[in-house]
Amino acid sequence: MIFKNIACVFTCMWFGLHLQAPAQEPHQKQSPLRSIAFSSIKRIDQEDIRQMAANNLADVFRYQLNIEVENSPELGGARSRTADLNSRHFKILVDGIPLASADMFGSHIDLSSIPMSDVDYIEISEGGMGPEYGSGSLMGVVNVVKHKVAIKNILSFSSQEGSAGNEYNLKSGNEAKGRHIQNLGLNYLLSKNLSVGFNLNRDQFNGHRGRYLGKNYLSENSYQRGYAWSPRTSWDINGHLAYKGKDLSAFYQFNRFNADLTFYGHNVEQEYLDNIPLPVYSTDDFRYVNNRWKHHLNLKGAFWKDADYTLDLSLQAASNKRNIKKVNAANHDPLEDMGLKKLYAINTFYSRFKLSKPLVKDQLIWDIGYELDHTNGYVAVEPGTYISKPVDENVFSISVFTQVQWQISEKFAIQHGLRLSRYHQTMLFVSPALSLNYHLNGHNDFKLILEKTDRAPNHRELFTYLENEFNLLEGEPCLKPETGKSVLLSWQNSLKTRGGIVLQTKLSSGFRQLKNRIVIATAANKIPTQDAYRYTNLNEYYGWLNKIEMNASSHQLKVNLGISVLGTKGNDFGTASEYDRYLFHLEGISGIAWHFKNYYWLNVNYRFVGNQFIYSFEREAYSQTKNRVLNRTPMYHLLDLNTGSSFFSKRLETGIGVKNLFNTRELNYSATDGQEHYRGDLRTQYIGYGRNFYLSLKYNF
Repeated sequence: MIFKNIACVFTCMWFGLHLQAPAQEPHQKQSPLRSIAFSSIKRIDQEDIRQMAANNLADVFRYQLNIEVENSPELGGARSRTADLNSRHFKILVDGIPLASADMFGSHIDLSSIPMSDVDYIEISEGGMGPEYGSGSLMGVVNVVKHKVAIKNILSFSSQEGSAGNEYNLKSGNEAKGRHIQNLGLNYLLSKNLSVGFNLNRDQFNGHRGRYLGKNYLSENSYQRGYAWSPRTSWDINGHLAYKGKDLSAFYQFNRFNADLTFYGHNVEQEYLDNIPLPVYSTDDFRYVNNRWKHHLNLKGAFWKDADYTLDLSLQAASNKRNIKKVNAANHDPLEDMGLKKLYAINTFYSRFKLSKPLVKDQLIWDIGYELDHTNGYVAVEPGTYISKPVDENVFSISVFTQVQWQISEKFAIQHGLRLSRYHQTMLFVSPALSLNYHLNGHNDFKLILEKTDRAPNHRELFTYLENEFNLLEGEPCLKPETGKSVLLSWQNSLKTRGGIVLQTKLSSGFRQLKNRIVIATAANKIPTQDAYRYTNLNEYYGWLNKIEMNASSHQLKVNLGISVLGTKGNDFGTASEYDRYLFHLEGISGIAWHFKNYYWLNVNYRFVGNQFIYSFEREAYSQTKNRVLNRTPMYHLLDLNTGSSFFSKRLETGIGVKNLFNTRELNYSATDGQEHYRGDLRTQYIGYGRNFYLSLKYNF
C-alpha cells in the first residue's frame, strides 16, 4: 500500500506541472483557512510574535485564552490543553497539513518543536473547520504558516541568551547554565519566479536545577542529584524551494527536528557485592532522543473555468528512542548500558486535495476534496515489565468533503459542509456543518456555527496488549470514533475613529459536547488473579465557553484585552453524568505594544487564571461506590516585559526582557474540604521554571 502511495506522489507531481495556476503577486498572502467569513479566526502576525518574544509555539499559546501549555519538566516537551480537553482535540497544522508526533499522527504535538524564527503568521480557528480538517478539530484548528516566497535576498542571524530562573553562565559542559538560542536564515531569489530558503534553529537548554544540585552532585546516598527541568538541546532544520509563475504555483519543503534530552537520576545509592559495600555510588540516567522529518509538496493551479485546486502530498516520520544507563555518579562512567532503543515511532503518507469552483460569480462557490493518511504506528514494550506484544500496526483513513458558500444577499451568507470519513472500520461516519453570517452594516457582523466533529481512535487505543502476572490492558479494534458537537455564536464590531484608531470588539459564546470518549475502563477478568482493563467508548464532556475580546490600535500603540468564563462537566477520568453542576473558572489576558520614535518599542503581556475546579473520584475499601471530591488550584498571574530598538535602517535589532515576572512555577490541586484524599487522577500544572531574563540580538545582512 505504501509503495502505491509513493507512486501517487510522483504521478500527481507530473500531473500538477501540466495544470495552470492563477497568476498572483509573489508577495500576496492568502489564508489557507480560507473561509474567514464563515469561521471564527484569530490571526497572529510576525509583529505579534515579536511582542510576545515567542521562541516556539508554546510561547505563543501562553497568552491565548483557555489554552493551557502542559509542560513536562523531566521528560521534555509541551502539549496543548484547550478548555480542559487534551491535545487530541486541538488540531495543529504547519503550512496547511498535520504533523506527525512520535506516538500519533496529527495530534499530541510537542509545541516546543515548532520554532517561530521562520513563521510568517499563525491562524487560530475556534470553529467552522470540521468539514475540511476533520478528526481531532473539535476545539479548533491552528495553522502555522512559514515563509514561502522571497521578494528579496535576505540573510539573517539572531541569538538569544537567557537565564533558567536565576541560573545562567557562559560555561560549557557539565557546569553550563541558562538557555542559549541561535538562528540562521536565508531567502534567495534564484530568478523572478523561483526562490529558495533555509532556516537553522538551535535551542540549547542547560536545565533548571531548582531544588536539586546538578548531575555532578555526589554525597553518598542522596536524593539531590539532577535537575527539576531536564537539559535538552534541539535542532530544527527547514529548507524550501518555491515557484510562483503564470502557469504554475509549487512549493516543496523539507523539515528535520531533533531533540536530545537526558533525565539525570535523583536517587544515588551505594553498590554492593555479595552484601559487601563497595566505594561506588550509582544512579540511573535516562536519555531520550526525539526525531521528526517531513517532506511536503504543495501544488496550486487553475482547473476549469475559474476553478482552482490545491494539492498537498507529504511523507513524514517521527520517533522517540530511549537509553537507560546505570552510571557511576562520581564520574558518569557506565556500569550498565541498555543502548538506544525505540519506544514510539510513526511513519505516514498524507495527501489532501481541494477543488474550488465559483458556480455564480461572487455569489456561489462550491468546494470538494479528499483527505487521506496511511500511518504505521509502533509502540515498544517496557523491558522486563510486561509479557506483552509491541504495537506495530497500520491505520488507514480517508475522507471526502464538500461545502457550498452562498452569498444570498448583501448582508446574509450561508455555508453548508459535509464530510464522509472511513477510519479503521468499513462503515462511514458523517460530519455535517452549517455556518451563517449576517453582515448588519459596515461595523457589525454576526456568526452562527453548528458542526459535528469526530476524533478517530489511534493505534494505541486499537491494538495495545500489555500483560503481566497481575494486570492486563487491551486495545479494542471495534472502538467507535469520539463524537463531538459544537454551537458557536459570535458578534464582532469594528470602528475607526477620526484620529485613525481602529477599535474591534468581539463577543462569543460556544457550547461543545463530546460523547464516546475513549478511556481505560475495567473489563471482565480472564484470570481470577488478574485485573483486566480495556480501551472503551464510555465518558462524556460538556464545555460552555464565553468570551469578550477587545483590540485598539493606532500608528504607535496596540492594546488588546480578553476575558473568558469557562464551565465544564467531565474530565479525563470522570464523565459528565458524575458531575452535579458545571465547574466554572475565569481567565483574562492583556497586551500592550508601544512603538516610540527612533525605532524603540515596549511590549507588555499579562495573563490571569482564576481558581480551576475539578472533581476526583475515590472508593472506600471493598466498596464499588464512588465518592466525589471537589478540588481546586490556586489562581495565578503571568507577566512578561520586553523592550528594544533597531538601528542601521532596521538591519540590527536588540532586545532585553523578563518573562514570568511573578515567578509562577507549578500548581497543584487540593481538596476544598481540607482533607486528605486519593490524588491519582489529579495532575500538576507546570507553568515554568520561574522568573527568567534574556537578551536578544538580530542582524539582517
